[in-house]
Amino acid sequence: MDYMFLKFTPRDKVFVLDFDHTCYDTDAFLLFEIRQRMLREFDIPIKAWEESYEKATKIGYSLETHRNELIKILKYKPCSLEEIKKFEKNIDFSKYLYPDVLSVLKQAKDKGYKLMLLSFGAVSWQNKKVAGVGFDKIMDVIKYTKEEKGKVGILKEYTQDCQKVIFVENNGLELDEVRKTLPYIETYFMNRVPSDKMALGDDDFFRMRYAESRKIAMRQVLLDHKHCSTFLDIIL
Repeated sequence: MDYMFLKFTPRDKVFVLDFDHTCYDTDAFLLFEIRQRMLREFDIPIKAWEESYEKATKIGYSLETHRNELIKILKYKPCSLEEIKKFEKNIDFSKYLYPDVLSVLKQAKDKGYKLMLLSFGAVSWQNKKVAGVGFDKIMDVIKYTKEEKGKVGILKEYTQDCQKVIFVENNGLELDEVRKTLPYIETYFMNRVPSDKMALGDDDFFRMRYAESRKIAMRQVLLDHKHCSTFLDIIL
């Protein structure tokens, strides 16, 4: 479900956060909790896993969707539905929040900001990660979208009358759309990939450790945004 706790008022200052690759180390989560375990436990070929993951993500990721895409590619069932449900029960969703996040959210709260999480992805899967790090208990509003560049409409609906809005996001295409449409919003381009890891290496572990965040960070950004690599770089 979407969490809609309140409507913001013209008096409000709002701190809006993307989730994956901004607050949450999604590449590490996918590598250690999903990819490595699925390859090992279900004996899945690497190429088939990667192709099926990409297809499942476009549909709206869940482990069941991922399994269905694997079956289409492999032409056999690498695991049963019961096995994939058991697999999910052993996932630790809680340990991939970046360590700089909570202290800055506390500072924002202390300075009177309302907190809004605005995340791209399938609601049921995103909820597992969001609840896993306790964001369902500290955010004032949580909204999801499955539409590319879909965040601008939600931001307009929720924040157009607010006195100040800060938006932190790792997707430059989303930031450009927000900057172009809602110029009152202060935009921060978050890049969590270390500078020496931006180049693509040959080693499989190295390639996958920052796979999604590297690809997103390399997209062309057309407009000016403030840049940050941690939440500590953000001026509230």
